[in-house]
Amino acid sequence: MNTQSLFNKLLRLQAARLRMQAAGAPNLYNFPADMNYYFVTRSIPKEFGGLTRALLRRAKAFGEQAGVKVNVVTFLYNADADVRPTMWRLEREGLLNRNYTTVLNMYDFYRGKMDVPLRKIHHPAAEPGCTLVKHKTRNAYLLFKNGLYVMFKSYERKDGRLKFIDYIDTQRKRTKREEFNSYGRMHKTIYYDYEQRVNQELFYNSEGHCYLAKWYDIKEEESTINSIHWFSHDGKVHKKFKSEEDMQVYWLEQLVKREGKHAFVVDNRHMDPIVLKAKGDFYKISLFHSAHIYPPFQPHSPVKAPYRPIFEELEQVDSMVFLTNVQKQDIAARTGDRDNFFVIPHTYENSQPRVPFAQRALNRAAILARYSGHKQLDHAIRAFKLALEQNPNIYLDLYGHGEEEQKLRNLIDELGVAENVSLKGFAKDIKQVLETSAFTIITSKSEGFCLSILESLAHGCPVISYDTKYGPADMIQNGHNGYLVEANNIEELGRRIHQLFANPNELERLSQGAYDSAQTFNERVFLERWSHLFRTLADREPASRSAANQ
Repeated sequence: MNTQSLFNKLLRLQAARLRMQAAGAPNLYNFPADMNYYFVTRSIPKEFGGLTRALLRRAKAFGEQAGVKVNVVTFLYNADADVRPTMWRLEREGLLNRNYTTVLNMYDFYRGKMDVPLRKIHHPAAEPGCTLVKHKTRNAYLLFKNGLYVMFKSYERKDGRLKFIDYIDTQRKRTKREEFNSYGRMHKTIYYDYEQRVNQELFYNSEGHCYLAKWYDIKEEESTINSIHWFSHDGKVHKKFKSEEDMQVYWLEQLVKREGKHAFVVDNRHMDPIVLKAKGDFYKISLFHSAHIYPPFQPHSPVKAPYRPIFEELEQVDSMVFLTNVQKQDIAARTGDRDNFFVIPHTYENSQPRVPFAQRALNRAAILARYSGHKQLDHAIRAFKLALEQNPNIYLDLYGHGEEEQKLRNLIDELGVAENVSLKGFAKDIKQVLETSAFTIITSKSEGFCLSILESLAHGCPVISYDTKYGPADMIQNGHNGYLVEANNIEELGRRIHQLFANPNELERLSQGAYDSAQTFNERVFLERWSHLFRTLADREPASRSAANQ
């Protein structure tokens, strides 16, 4: 059986399984029963932010509350050739229910089958006829053959297993690298030119067969894909692609060949061009997670580059979903109002227990955000410095990671607040942070809805936020569950921070207001809105079919 036939068989088996499960699952919100639902993103990294959290929470709500099965569609390469560990990890963390959510990855399709977990293989550092020299600072070895440097082996994994082997020529240049996954299996070989630029990549399945080869051209000192060859299990060229984009589009087109209707909710803007180019009868839904325009954030301000494909191909988009009414109004002012515009804010699980207010550290505030320029965390630190001048016994913890980390550390040292301001890194337990902090702070240049605000409110943690587009004003009510501050007004932000630290009674009242206001974004309303969207689309032809018939 060739790769395509095997994949089609797997699709039919999965479709049959989903129909059997759906027959016994309650469809409490009247989602179209003959619809296949896909949430599209680039990947699910080990450490992720608000967009991925929102996607997983939506999938979980669809399944557990409405009995709807969802496929999460991912594209980036996974060295372990197996999405199941990702699904198991997410389920352990309470972020995914495997009875209702399946994670699909493009490379699993081209590999031809799901590689089964294998016993882990250990690769010794020694090689016959070679002298072994331990690297001075790395968990790695240099190998010499009769005095000639021929190989470099890296064992820089947490468990000390082989990570890669570099092969060295007589000019001490790397000619190729063999990469190994966590099972100890070689999964990829990379070939380099003399200037150490990639000119070819080969991808292998667990049996050592090459299923994909990427050829590169060197243009302007960079490697760009020339072509991609997809091989069947017997080594024959099954199909040739001109680019990574062609390969991605082809995969989506195979997904929609299964029975029933198909709806793709695109969460990641980088994937819009792929979904828009794919041919077939399916619904294309773009979900806006953040601001689509540049400052000054007026309706006709320039559109950000990742959003341009949507506006350029507006007639090919079956629906656009916004998290706030204000963003919908701004886009309607640009494009004209349309009956396929929907506003569906994020939701939060309704089961959050109210923790005793006494367990909060009333002198400690928190920020949950990427260490990036867009988040303007330097504003928060400078504002906190102003509050610190009036109360030296207050503390600020910043949870996140990103390219601005060193810049923020330098600022903390420059302002002399290192005893009171800490960069905590990625938050492994967001719930614990939000249940013990006095309040949280948001200083972003713009937001789409800001899931961090909703999470904070749901845990009874008030929020001080810049009043920016879009979202903070939809959730924060001044004096009820937090405070809105004029955007970029550091002095006003500092006064609000001091005000909350200085007034425990006000903090307790705002905490109660935070709990109460989070109920506005309950799962019942959330699912009713999504169900209405899909029922509306199901009564219409997909935009791609309508365009083809014109």
